[in-house]
Amino acid sequence: MSALKNKIISHNIYNFLEVNLLVFFFNYNHISIEEWRIIKSELAKIEKVSTLVVKNQIANTVIKKSKQYSTKDKKESYYIDSKKKEEFEGSDTTQGMQKLSTLFQGPTLLMGITSLEKCNQVFDLTKKHKKLIFVGGIYQEQTINHLDLDYLLKVHKFVYPTLLSNIQYFLHFPVITTPLVFFCHLLEFYQNVKQKEL
Repeated sequence: MSALKNKIISHNIYNFLEVNLLVFFFNYNHISIEEWRIIKSELAKIEKVSTLVVKNQIANTVIKKSKQYSTKDKKESYYIDSKKKEEFEGSDTTQGMQKLSTLFQGPTLLMGITSLEKCNQVFDLTKKHKKLIFVGGIYQEQTINHLDLDYLLKVHKFVYPTLLSNIQYFLHFPVITTPLVFFCHLLEFYQNVKQKEL
């Protein structure tokens, strides 16, 4: 029975890592039932955020397996030469996943976010609760730390407005106006749809 339970738990963790665009790992200690209730109720108010509490040993196994599954095809298809295989196995991606698997040394909370726009809300919430310690995360199969996350949030916040301002600057030139006007309207429509989702 326990083997079946472990398989179900590991399947849930693997699906959690696959479904979410961004996964954060928080270590927590000495959180009372009342504090958990408060944290869960605050997280429930934020859309596109899900949580999962994991067992250390099972989470380590799942992280190592997910690393193997994601890199196995790349090794076989791209790196036929043995020297290049060794370079890939020593690359940042595989080493980062191995390091990440060692982070599960205490009670661990996985927090999955399907939209980058919600990251600021999540981190504002976690800063209020000092017992949640951010230990790392995964974004597009890359391991990230707190510095990577700060950079990612800044870049994401400024890319779209910069793109719009650059396009609007070029709209003053009559030769290329029509395709860019259409593109600008398309981007504005997309922005309105995104704002309605928030």
